[in-house]
Amino acid sequence: MTKDGLLLVAHGGRGDDGTATKRLGRALSTYFSEVQVSFLHGRPSPAEALVAMRAPLVHVVPLLAAQGWAGREILRECLPGGERHRLLLHPPIGEHPGLAAMVEQIVGLAMARMGLDKRQTAVVLLGHGSGRNPAAGSVVGRLAGKLADLDCAAEIHALFLSQPPYAKDWAAAVGMPDVIAVPCFFSVASHVLIDLRALMEGDEIPGRRLWMTPPLAAQWQRLAPLVLDLVATGSAECLQEHR
Repeated sequence: MTKDGLLLVAHGGRGDDGTATKRLGRALSTYFSEVQVSFLHGRPSPAEALVAMRAPLVHVVPLLAAQGWAGREILRECLPGGERHRLLLHPPIGEHPGLAAMVEQIVGLAMARMGLDKRQTAVVLLGHGSGRNPAAGSVVGRLAGKLADLDCAAEIHALFLSQPPYAKDWAAAVGMPDVIAVPCFFSVASHVLIDLRALMEGDEIPGRRLWMTPPLAAQWQRLAPLVLDLVATGSAECLQEHR
């Protein structure tokens, strides 16, 4: 166990009770002197969580698909200036190079459970996206490209709630009879999952079968090693420089 602390920063939001993030925090608690979870849109905030932390060095890992300029600025604003001398900000979990292999495992287990032939199966990666900033879907798009290189299914598609190509158009985008949908979200907001299920499972389509896996946020056993690797080997930014 290191003497360092770990602060996990999730997106949060309406309908996210933080259960998945807290489970991830508990799984990582044996590796750090203290672990706290926090939410950009919920309680506790990163600033509130830091109040309870006494470690001289705290690793901050964003449980976000990508940080981007806006996410980085929001995160900095949520972290009090008086604490920044002891904070190291790591890349977000969505940028870990091992994420594609993790999703490949999830897809492989789903195929085995359902008895699917990968030559007749499409994988749809579901992201939130942004109507104002199409670049927001770039992480899910790159993940789809990496999965295609791994040859884990006949087709790989990246579809979104808020930007094209839209999740609601999945039937037109996919050519295979069997479809596995993977929600690429690191916070489990109930309204998002309800929206996705309504879009993807609303009407039966002749000749098509669809399965949806739990969101990535619920895969805390698989996310824990990625967080540890980010802390051990990922580049970190000292927030003391930003006042």
